[in-house]
Amino acid sequence: MWHSCKVIVIAGAMLLFSAQGAPEQSGFELAAADSIIFVCASEEMAAHVRGVLERALDDALESHVQTMFSVWMKDETGQPDRAARGTRQAVSAYIRAREKLKTWRPAPCQRDAP
Repeated sequence: MWHSCKVIVIAGAMLLFSAQGAPEQSGFELAAADSIIFVCASEEMAAHVRGVLERALDDALESHVQTMFSVWMKDETGQPDRAARGTRQAVSAYIRAREKLKTWRPAPCQRDAP
């Protein structure tokens, strides 16, 4: 169950990172029904979210490497090449996600105080 949650968090993070700019609207509005949701955050919130995402990426990599070894222990067919290939793919994805996370900057929120 926890592994599924981590995968969802990481998938959400990747979608968030892939957003190129924000629509010409204010607040948390959709530009269109099939469009990307506009995300804005204070510097404090952005730092917090970045920390959550960093921990999720770390946890996901660790979990994946454990899974690769667990599979190897159960099925030696094609090992250690299969485990090595899966681990290389995970490390590659991890490095790319961490690099993208370094440059992630949500738009500052422009809401008026009530």
